[in-house]
Amino acid sequence: MKISKTKKWWCLILLLLAVIAIMTVFPLPPQAPIQYYDRQSGLLKTEKVAGEKWLVWLYHNPVGEATLWALAKRKVVSSVYGNRMDLPSSTKKNRTLC
Repeated sequence: MKISKTKKWWCLILLLLAVIAIMTVFPLPPQAPIQYYDRQSGLLKTEKVAGEKWLVWLYHNPVGEATLWALAKRKVVSSVYGNRMDLPSSTKKNRTLC
């Protein structure tokens, strides 16, 4: 039984896609919360990080790192997001973090 060259390529592509799909749901290492001392009250508080799950996925998952390199580290994406955050409607988003 002979397997054609195109079938071999499709099998290789499907195998590669399966590996990438498995790596995207790969369990991420637990992250310690960011804690700081509030100078006014003297209490130890935990910082709320906006988009923490996405940031952990981007920096601690191989597929996330590739996504970060391919998309997020580009000037166009950074400029578009920066312009969006300059809009008056973005103040609602910033207030929820405090």
